[in-house]
Amino acid sequence: MKTEPRTVWRTAALLTAAWTAAGCGGPSAYKDVFQGPRPENARMFSIDQATCWAAVNRTVLALNFTPEQQDEVKRLLQATRYFGKNRRTRAVRLTVSLQPSREGGTMVYANATEVAERVFTRSHRRFFLWMIPLPGGGGIEANRVKEGEWTVSDPAFYAQFFEALGRELETPTASADRKPG
Repeated sequence: MKTEPRTVWRTAALLTAAWTAAGCGGPSAYKDVFQGPRPENARMFSIDQATCWAAVNRTVLALNFTPEQQDEVKRLLQATRYFGKNRRTRAVRLTVSLQPSREGGTMVYANATEVAERVFTRSHRRFFLWMIPLPGGGGIEANRVKEGEWTVSDPAFYAQFFEALGRELETPTASADRKPG
């Protein structure tokens, strides 16, 4: 039985199209986005936004985070805290947003991501017979490689942040303790 060349090409094209389509059918990340609200990363405070904004800034600094971006108009704060051991670095990046609430208070949303990085170094020193250092040349080149990034989903992390924020809101500020005159 002899097959025609057209049939062979059609079959090959159909198999190639099916193989390509099967490779594109992996799980999609967008399905995880709308799984429902995460109540652990949002809290309602019955104070005005200006007071809450100042308390959020003091809380972030008290928790040893370094503020990187602050937008007082949008009430958006991004801060990072670094943990390093040898050539590996872990950074926790915290983003806090303040939104007005319908009840007249302030809704505070917090989101944290953890980033793992590793530093690789390379020396440019020159040696004679692999033992005697030669003058000239030299220097060290360092490359930082990102190993991964994860969303912090631990409810205890957010509970501790909001507890610290609540304590900061309860304590009077230094400007309120001053007496005019």
